[in-house]
Amino acid sequence: MEDFQKKFLLALLAYAGERGVAAQRLCELAGIEYKSLFKKNTRAVTAEQTNSLWKNAAHLTMDPLFGFHFGESMQLAALGIIGQIVQTSSTVGEALSNAGSLTHLITDMFQIRLHHGKSNFKVIFTADEKKAAKFAWTYRHTNDFLVVFTLHELAGLTIERLQPLRARFAYTISESYEYSRVLRCEVSGKVGETWLEFPNTILNTGSSV
Repeated sequence: MEDFQKKFLLALLAYAGERGVAAQRLCELAGIEYKSLFKKNTRAVTAEQTNSLWKNAAHLTMDPLFGFHFGESMQLAALGIIGQIVQTSSTVGEALSNAGSLTHLITDMFQIRLHHGKSNFKVIFTADEKKAAKFAWTYRHTNDFLVVFTLHELAGLTIERLQPLRARFAYTISESYEYSRVLRCEVSGKVGETWLEFPNTILNTGSSV
């Protein structure tokens, strides 16, 4: 199993543990040998098993926004990639581009790209449609995770309070108040794709880390 993927799953399990759900129980339900996650050169966790982890974590914590709240609590340092981001990024724009290029280290379902407009730019989260349809729990929770995690870490690279202009999700948002609370902007869903929009002025902002 890739080291970054293992760290991501262990972080997910640790967060579930903080919410009162034992990591061993989640692994048992997913058919994963918990102890194997701490060993080198172990068999990769399958897409089906990962989907089960997300499903049961949300169910047992009674949190339909488990992935969203996991992203809010997560730190880049927990994935071991903060050094790579900081060493290769001198501005917020570079940090976003570099972070997008590292997405595949924790998931092969999503890509993150930037779309530049005249005054604003969008951070777009695109999922593999076939994988998203087959592994719906992984899709929903990972998408939520990536959105709030991106904002959370981007805010950590700037001195001033960072606030998106708008946030859009590819699926229906039934808890819009919670999304708005965390993302600090107007949020709506079922618009075809997921993105965060910011003013271009922040792209050249230097990292504060």
